[in-house]
Amino acid sequence: MEQCAVYKLAPELNNPVRRVIKEYHPHLLDAEMVCLFRCGEWKNKGRTVLGKAVVAPLLWRILTGYELVLVINEVVYGSLNDMGKTALLDHELSRFSEPVASREGSLSYSIQDHDVKEFSAVVKRHNVCFSNLPAIEADGSCQLTMFETLASTVENTEGLMQTHKPTEITEAPITVEEFDEEDEQDYEVKQQFIFDD
Repeated sequence: MEQCAVYKLAPELNNPVRRVIKEYHPHLLDAEMVCLFRCGEWKNKGRTVLGKAVVAPLLWRILTGYELVLVINEVVYGSLNDMGKTALLDHELSRFSEPVASREGSLSYSIQDHDVKEFSAVVKRHNVCFSNLPAIEADGSCQLTMFETLASTVENTEGLMQTHKPTEITEAPITVEEFDEEDEQDYEVKQQFIFDD
């Protein structure tokens, strides 16, 4: 029998999320957002999910008053150092678009896709890439892969290993110039961690 997911309010994320919003996502300053932890194992297609950004459907907004929901994998988050935690929050917050006014005049958000299977701004700010694509530094040189960079932010390897058993990455990273849509499909299959977005 499959275990049901357990979500819990995560008020301890409010201050770190506020700091990341103020610094990098000012378009979210006035958004009504709730932060949740997802407890226990969280996988999608056999891979550990780190977090998820959700624009609340109208019914949820009416019932709760929240427009946006940020869900973070509790075990993974608790295993990261401050740099990794900030990068993870920044990544998920990058999913929320600038609000757009509806015909009725109310603002609404949407989920935006990654610009390079990772948000380039997150890579530049935190030197962390959550995919197997190399990130681009300010000078255009290749960055480490997600597996190498995320591993450098882990403080509690024991806790992280409860939810993720790494596999060896056998392919050398490619440059962004070499990347095409076929490569994207191949790399999605080989990712070690994913965002369920």
